[in-house]
Amino acid sequence: MGINFRDQKKKVVAVESNGATRTLITELLRDKGFTDVQAVPSIKEAVAVLENEAVAWVLSSIHADQEVNLFQLLHMISRTPALESVRVSAFIEEGEKVLLPAAFELGLLSYHLKPFTKDKLKSEFDNLMGDFEALQWKSLPLSASYLRRALSEAGNYAELLNFEKQLMQSQPGNLQQLLNLTLPLIKLNKIEDATSILIQVQKLDPSFDKQIKQIFTTHLPNVNPSTASSSINILNLKSAVIVESDSAIQKDLSSALHEMGVERIEVFSDGRSALEYLKANADNDLIIQEWKIPQITGPLFLQKAKDEGGQSAPFILYTSLIDQNDAQFVKEMGVACVMTKPTSRTEIIKNIIWTVQQERSPTDKKALERKFRQFLEERNLEEAQGLLQRYLASPGISVGAKLLLEAEMSYYQGDFERAREQAFGSLKNSGDSIFVLNLLGKIMMQLRDIVTALRCFEKAQELAPQNLTRLCQIAEIQSDLGQNEKSESSLAMVSELDPDSEKLKETRAKIAINSGDGSAKSIMGQLKDAENVVSYMNNLAVAMARCGKVEDGINQYKKTMLSIPDERRDLICTVQFNLSLAYLRNNDFNSAKELLAQLATVESKVQSKAAGILKKIKYSDAKGTPLQFKMQTGSPAPLDPTVPQADGSTSDGSGSSSGEAVEREAKFSRNQAVANAMLSRPGERCCFMIYHCIEHMPQSTKMLEHTLRFSKRTAIRKDETP
Repeated sequence: MGINFRDQKKKVVAVESNGATRTLITELLRDKGFTDVQAVPSIKEAVAVLENEAVAWVLSSIHADQEVNLFQLLHMISRTPALESVRVSAFIEEGEKVLLPAAFELGLLSYHLKPFTKDKLKSEFDNLMGDFEALQWKSLPLSASYLRRALSEAGNYAELLNFEKQLMQSQPGNLQQLLNLTLPLIKLNKIEDATSILIQVQKLDPSFDKQIKQIFTTHLPNVNPSTASSSINILNLKSAVIVESDSAIQKDLSSALHEMGVERIEVFSDGRSALEYLKANADNDLIIQEWKIPQITGPLFLQKAKDEGGQSAPFILYTSLIDQNDAQFVKEMGVACVMTKPTSRTEIIKNIIWTVQQERSPTDKKALERKFRQFLEERNLEEAQGLLQRYLASPGISVGAKLLLEAEMSYYQGDFERAREQAFGSLKNSGDSIFVLNLLGKIMMQLRDIVTALRCFEKAQELAPQNLTRLCQIAEIQSDLGQNEKSESSLAMVSELDPDSEKLKETRAKIAINSGDGSAKSIMGQLKDAENVVSYMNNLAVAMARCGKVEDGINQYKKTMLSIPDERRDLICTVQFNLSLAYLRNNDFNSAKELLAQLATVESKVQSKAAGILKKIKYSDAKGTPLQFKMQTGSPAPLDPTVPQADGSTSDGSGSSSGEAVEREAKFSRNQAVANAMLSRPGERCCFMIYHCIEHMPQSTKMLEHTLRFSKRTAIRKDETP
């Protein structure tokens, strides 16, 4: 963004070695309303100004022969978070125009040809500021227009096509940008491709008719549009799924997706057949569903598609049947867009384009939240941290909403105490939203306050009674509290909504394990993924130990072990390994050594790990310095002894030192993620991170042999005494 240009009190630095030219530039900038203009003879001096003061705009010649040149300046600015609002314009000679592609790649805003007279430069500044304001101070489209002009004037249409394609990738669905591809295609004699785009845009949005006719008249006078076909995949969608029983609506949606160039469109009239397809095909890019569909309810289809079908694609609901309870559930499930029937074809296309754009590069509040939670579920904390920083920096978002996302991040980082305080802060600021209640319930489960957890989950369930996962959680807690009749009632509700629910079977297995029911092993043997239950029990044991209930955690491991079918030796070994670590943390070295000795002789994923720990224990015993194991904080972890576990230590049994190393690495990763998040996203600093030119001129490469370092300095006050 170039929003600083609105405030003409912001500082502008003009760099020019010629004194008379510096004076001319300074006068013209002041005439344009800029009140704080400083002229310096070299870029080196401009860098010194940047290190001491906030600057909005730097205008400079290339200065290829000086100690510090324009390319070094652009390189420094584009990679320095503190300079994210600085924009750079270049004064260039005719012979330097060949360097422009590389300069725009580094984030150049605009260029202006030398030599210039006062009138010519005034006109250049007038055009620049007028265009900038018309574009709402967005630097990407402004810099793109200058680069487009430079490449067109040079007749470099291969590079122009390269640029337009890269810009199209960053703006999926932008029909004006799609039209921008046609000129270089025509100039490169790719007439069929250009014509195909023109026809496709015309079908998608008739408001472009006049512009398209002008292109045909000017550049394609001998081409008959009626013979052209359209096939450009404007959103780069490989697969889309439609779940809709109305054949007319099926046709409308399919037609819109087809005209957008979607490669594969699967249409289903009922929920069950669609779900079977999704279970076998998890790589879809978009799912559009009706809320009332045959054979399975809309809420159940949505949950099963996400849970069992593994779908991370954005969901669009196209319906007229959403009520208040549905609305809460739809929000909770992270539906990307709700289209209300009936909707015009143009609006359908706009909604699809908007949804895909927000999926690729979220800017909308709800889209940022949805992608943030998706990254958390995928345990991609670095990407989640990046989105969180952007979210926190948004001035229009409430304190309560920001605290909630911070609390969710703290939860996944394993800092449950901090997550609780942040979640309570959100509750005070924004009320009991379904996300706050859910999060507090999960936090209280980790802190083993299951009574409060139950209250949170029950209140959330009142807001969205269709959530089967939460209903299963409620049943588990009710069973733990001895509320067996209520637990059975909750499970009956799950069974009524989804009789074939695998989650229901897993919940019954968990309840049987925790209650010491002898049927646990039989139930576990019937599950598709017994790993899910064992992993849950592992994290439950860790949560107990974290809260000082180490013996309870050890007993939890023992009960889990007894419930695993005999043929699942792999799972038994994994739980035994985790049990041995629990013994070590409880200073029960004899029990730990006994288990580890057994594991070291059995072929499994943990065999070498067990042998390694056993060796360390024996070495420590010989030295008379026993290993120290302590409980670390950490997020709920997958059941895999080769990755960091939920207690913060690694499963190789290296004890507290390894746990500290993991924590140091995690802290470094979080800090690095924050630093990365502070850097601009593609398109936020002109064409930087979007445009990559095909070939760099040797001169531009040479000018970047040495790069600049930026060191922010505190300006010295003149009234200070030494």
